[in-house]
Amino acid sequence: MVGVFTFLSFQRWFFQVTAMVITALMIPGLKITSILGPMLAVLALAFINTHLWSAALFFQFPDSLSFHAMLLLCANALVFWILVKILPGIEVKGIIPVFLAPVVFSLLSIFIEAYGATVNWPRLGADILELISSVRDYFLQEQSIPTGS
Repeated sequence: MVGVFTFLSFQRWFFQVTAMVITALMIPGLKITSILGPMLAVLALAFINTHLWSAALFFQFPDSLSFHAMLLLCANALVFWILVKILPGIEVKGIIPVFLAPVVFSLLSIFIEAYGATVNWPRLGADILELISSVRDYFLQEQSIPTGS
């Protein structure tokens, strides 16, 4: 049973959910209505990419605007549109967001995974908590200082 979950990586999943949220913020006509939407979309895309697409298909992606490139773009748009229509939490209006979203999502995923992997997340979390605590202490101290009359 453990072998089934070896492909799951919480960090990668989190990065891709983040990329999906940023994609929705960047593209007009693409709207997230609940956090469950990007989470389910990333899981569904991972399943489709793992079981239905051939990895060789993406390694052969052409560098010019050709029939093959347009076919891949249309196939990605169709898969994205079907997922958005089936899954709750994400809405799309118009044809342009359907074509743009997979491209922007892929580019953001690559960028976030490349740079997100270099971040020391536990240390960053501790630094953020320390900053929040010091800001809270500052404001509590300001409230406790009596004003002279």
